[in-house]
Amino acid sequence: MALLETETGPAPEHHQRLNAFLADLAPVIPTGIELDPAWEPDYGGWTLWVKNHDQVQSVDYDRFIEAGHALADRLGLEMDFLPAEVKHWDD
Repeated sequence: MALLETETGPAPEHHQRLNAFLADLAPVIPTGIELDPAWEPDYGGWTLWVKNHDQVQSVDYDRFIEAGHALADRLGLEMDFLPAEVKHWDD
């Protein structure tokens, strides 16, 4: 009996939508911020792990997050923005 293949990543259209999202978001990403996208199959959306968020002024960071959520809503994407340090809390 053949083993069933399991989907480990997003479908190609999800990558295309992420790329379009990131291109539209690029002008409001504060200098020094790095984004590390991760597909979350449990809810069919993305987590953007935000690196170096503590190196930008809070007003710039807040503006970036607000713009990101508004853009995700406009494009119909499930998108979470989380500080990259949170990934290591469970380690």
